[in-house]
Amino acid sequence: MTAAAPEPTAPVPPAKDLKSIRTALLPEDLSDFDSGLRRAMNTAADHLDLAPVHEFIEAWWRIAVSSMDPERHRAARRDGEALLRGEPVRTVDATELIRRRLADLNR
Repeated sequence: MTAAAPEPTAPVPPAKDLKSIRTALLPEDLSDFDSGLRRAMNTAADHLDLAPVHEFIEAWWRIAVSSMDPERHRAARRDGEALLRGEPVRTVDATELIRRRLADLNR
């Protein structure tokens, strides 16, 4: 008798703390993270308000989650940078994709 191969598990997102988020980032995002953290901490100290730090953590946690698929993250980043330069980027009409997913859910 042979044991069944374990089913693949989905990657686990990083915890919402600064160290976990930074560890999950791609190398090209680290300097932006570090400088943004310094700004958020300085703003929080200047105004005696932790909201900028909480907002920073939420924003960078999303980037860390996106970084779990490095190639898709890099592609999205390239598209975003192209849009900021005013260049056209490939887009998709999500209408048909949504219809198919809804149809699959109703089966």
